[in-house]
Amino acid sequence: MEKRTVILAIGAMILSAAGCSPFQAETQMESDGGQTVTTINGETQTVEDDGGTEGDVSDAMTMISVPMGTYYNGEQQQYCTVDMPERYTFMACFTGEDNMEHAVIETGNITLAEAAQEGLLENREEYFSYVQLTSEDDSEVLGFRLYTPDLYSMDLLKEEFPDGTDMGTDQVPAYYYVDESEYAVSDLCLALQMRDSVIMLISYEGPLADEIGLEHLAEQLYDRVTVAAE
Repeated sequence: MEKRTVILAIGAMILSAAGCSPFQAETQMESDGGQTVTTINGETQTVEDDGGTEGDVSDAMTMISVPMGTYYNGEQQQYCTVDMPERYTFMACFTGEDNMEHAVIETGNITLAEAAQEGLLENREEYFSYVQLTSEDDSEVLGFRLYTPDLYSMDLLKEEFPDGTDMGTDQVPAYYYVDESEYAVSDLCLALQMRDSVIMLISYEGPLADEIGLEHLAEQLYDRVTVAAE
């Protein structure tokens, strides 16, 4: 797997596509003084309960690794894993064999940690193809959506938003831009290209766009995504 992070502890991703736009993680948590220790799919992440890095979306927050994928070429396929903040509320959808999106969690009245504790992230037959996260104070919204090439492509995106900036690596190229269309609500959009020409489109709305700048924000988002190998 190729590591690319995507900051999740913040953000807004309400993609401008109508409808529900679209996890399996074993999580064990314990507190030890000023630290929170979390085991996710066999990997342990430790986060200090106090402090945190200023200007980082995930300030002092434990992250849960969430596999994301979609239905393509006749089967459910995983395309990446995204580190998401456990205390954010979320909604999620998957794409079925009918190529339609189906809600798994509709309203975002549950946090990611609660969903993990209730087993909603484990042993899923369908990967989440869309996830939207909202911070505890509603100041940030972050969305992640996978698009197969029959629906959207990096080339088409760049034609629509030619003033963006290329970033990433040769293996996982990316492109960030600001959507200034009439009904846009995000402060930053970031697209990552994966295998099969599938792209993940991430949208963020919140204060970090101004506080740390678009370039640094895009780098944080990029670095929270681990792209699955072919």
